[in-house]
Amino acid sequence: MTYAMFLCAFVLPPTLTVVYLCRAQFTRWPILAAIVAIAYASATPWDNAAVRLGLWSFAADKTLPLRLFGLPLEEYAFFGLQTLLVALWTLSRGERPP
Repeated sequence: MTYAMFLCAFVLPPTLTVVYLCRAQFTRWPILAAIVAIAYASATPWDNAAVRLGLWSFAADKTLPLRLFGLPLEEYAFFGLQTLLVALWTLSRGERPP
């Protein structure tokens, strides 16, 4: 299974479902955008360092050939989709921190 297939099978469906069910939360798009931006800003250097140090890698035959800062495009899609999924689900709970 390729990374893109994994995203399409296991990350995209629940994300799209939560996006649909929580579409009213998109009035809070600045919050969502900030959360996703923070995820990219923190995950990109972390992932790059881990790959450089050999802690993990991405098989060339399982990812798209295009890389950005040494990471496959699918990894960036994962950052965004997973963060959006969790952020929307959390916002939809309507609970405020104490």
